[in-house]
Order: sequence, then structure tokens, then C-alpha cells
Amino acid sequence: VELRHGTHIFRLDEIGDFVLFQNFIGIIRQSEKYQNYRISLCGNLVWRDLAEKTLQNSIDQFIWIDKKLFEKSLRYKYQSLKKIYSEGYSVVINPHYTRGILYDDSIVRVSSASYKIGSEGSPESHAKWKRDLFTDRYYTQLIPQSPDTLFEFLRNKEYCENLLEENADIQKPTLNLPENLEYSSLTPNRVVIFPGAGHSGRQWHI
Repeated sequence: VELRHGTHIFRLDEIGDFVLFQNFIGIIRQSEKYQNYRISLCGNLVWRDLAEKTLQNSIDQFIWIDKKLFEKSLRYKYQSLKKIYSEGYSVVINPHYTRGILYDDSIVRVSSASYKIGSEGSPESHAKWKRDLFTDRYYTQLIPQSPDTLFEFLRNKEYCENLLEENADIQKPTLNLPENLEYSSLTPNRVVIFPGAGHSGRQWHI
């Protein structure tokens, strides 16, 4: 495989989900299957700063999507999809367990990649019938996943191992921060609690 071949990974969910997935991008990059590929990441604009620092050795190209504009502006959505189509990736990977038609599946559909990989997804009937009826056909391969309730990090590990057909030697998420990053505000024995969340049901009461 020549380096000019590209693999494009989509991850448009929120920052917590990104943190629980980002280690697996490096594992994909170093795997026997994709080690000679150029790796591109299409991500949510809200975690751009973090991703560009922690993944600078794993990603060759970043493409950022403003989800609010993508949903509300037809012009912005068209321009974003046109850019993704024009890149000409050979492989597209969508690791989402609960694939969404508005973002994930619609982006995979317009990609010009010859091989498109997704997840079989949640077995819940309200999500499954939409995939069966509309979006499963967008994919060349759907990775099987356990229907059991799993911590998202373990769900990502399962997907990665099934995708690569090899074990992922990682037990917990870590952030690979660059050595030149300023740590003046970071001290030992300190915990940061972030009580906010995009979904009201996950927000801590004041």
C-alpha cells in the first residue's frame, strides 16, 4: 500500500466521547492494516484545540465541522460535504456505535471512498429499523459489536479490535500532551470536575 492512499475517520460527537476514543486513532495508525495510509480526521470543532495537540503525531490532516452550522446552514453543509467528497479517500471509517443519519451516515454517503466501514450499531429497535431501511447500504462493511451495555471506552476498544483483527493493548484512556505545553496551572493532587453536558439529563444540578 502506498502512502498516498488515505483513511478518513469521522468523529463528530462531544469532547467526552472524543477523549474516550482518541487513543484508538494512534492504534489504528500503527496497525499492520493501516500503517502505510495517510490518516485524516473529520471532527467536531469544539475539541479542535485538544485534538490538534494530542494527535499531532497520528493525524496527517484535520477537517473540522461546526455541528450547529452543519445542521442549520444548507450552504455550510454543502461546502463541508463537497470538501469531504473531493479529498478522494480510499477508506472511510465511522466508529460510532449509535450512528446518526444527520451527521455520520450522511457524510459517509457522500464520501467518494471505495471502502466504507461502520458499526452494526445499537440493537434497540427505534434505531435499528432506520439503519436497516436507509443507511446500512451506505457501507461496504459493518463491524459486529456486542449488544451488552458497555462503558464507551470499552465499546471503542471492541470496535477497534474487530476492525483491525488484532488486540488493542490499552486498559484506560490517556492524553498524550506535547512536552512543550505549558503546565503552569497544573499541579499534583488536584481534580477537575466539569458539571456541564450537552444533554440536559446529564447536567449536574446547580
